[in-house]
Amino acid sequence: MEDIYKCNITDIFSLQGAKHIIVDYGNSKIKVYGEHFQFQESMTLQGYPWNACVLQDNNMAVTVPNIKTILVIGISDKMHKIREIRTRLWCWGIAVVKDQFVITTQSDDSSILILDMTGKEIRTVRPITYLGDKLLNP
Repeated sequence: MEDIYKCNITDIFSLQGAKHIIVDYGNSKIKVYGEHFQFQESMTLQGYPWNACVLQDNNMAVTVPNIKTILVIGISDKMHKIREIRTRLWCWGIAVVKDQFVITTQSDDSSILILDMTGKEIRTVRPITYLGDKLLNP
């Protein structure tokens, strides 16, 4: 299926085997390109994907902020949705650190959410913010 809108890339990363994954927010798609960036496949998502990361099991996790969801997508052969993880807040950035999801959000004082791999919230971190030398959120 062709794109309806201009491609708006919000994330890109490479996998072993010369696969490149592109997150296209504008068309609500995850796209796979080969070694020389030749198009291979795409997967249309419900909502608008923003950021993604590779998981240890050779899958990937993709944030979809407007529906407060992390999608776990299989990428070994043809892309397919494995599961959805609902989040309490809009989730933008994502990383995996020590078998935990680390999610950034603009909500709740730009909190960072730490989730286990099932999506259970372990804790919330609110970064300290300074304006000049004034502490804004002690």
